[in-house]
Amino acid sequence: MTENALQPLLDAAIHAAFAAGRAVMSVYGTEFDVDVKADDSPLTRADRDAHAAIKRILDGTGLPVMSEEGRSIPAAERQAWAQYWLVDPLDGTKEFIRRNGEFAVCIALMQADTRNKAPQGNAIPIAGVVYGPVNDVLYFAWEGGGAYRQQRAATQAALPTYERAAMSTRLPLTRTERAHTILASRSHRSAETEAYIEEQR
Repeated sequence: MTENALQPLLDAAIHAAFAAGRAVMSVYGTEFDVDVKADDSPLTRADRDAHAAIKRILDGTGLPVMSEEGRSIPAAERQAWAQYWLVDPLDGTKEFIRRNGEFAVCIALMQADTRNKAPQGNAIPIAGVVYGPVNDVLYFAWEGGGAYRQQRAATQAALPTYERAAMSTRLPLTRTERAHTILASRSHRSAETEAYIEEQR
């Protein structure tokens, strides 16, 4: 996919992330119920409202939407998709419930892997958006265009992606010898994650 074709899709993803962020924050400071899904993970009105806000916008792109809070889609159907949106409307629901601000809206544009970078039948991300609504920080990236961080992002919601990138901090992709900070979930630590962290010390 060319960069010119990718830009309107990334614009849609960014607008969808902002809409979801508004939906999440409208619930954040209120009293809300917590339901439990079949896999024992929590679900709140914020998850559902963010899903609906994202789907309303991304449906306009004509691409399928696979969301954590959407319907279950059989693998055979998904594998026939050339492109689709992969969405977690509220990544970090447990942190949202704790009201510690450590949650985000995550949207990726996935494309069938024609270059054999992923296992057979899988897709690869070609663009992505992560939005932290509490701090109004947006991370966005697209294949061939780099990765960026924008502070006070929602205040400039109308900007097209190229202008947004010009006003954002480009994230380095180079390796350095400096110490790195490893980010990991408070709520979903696995033995593998702990072993990896220890290995990097």
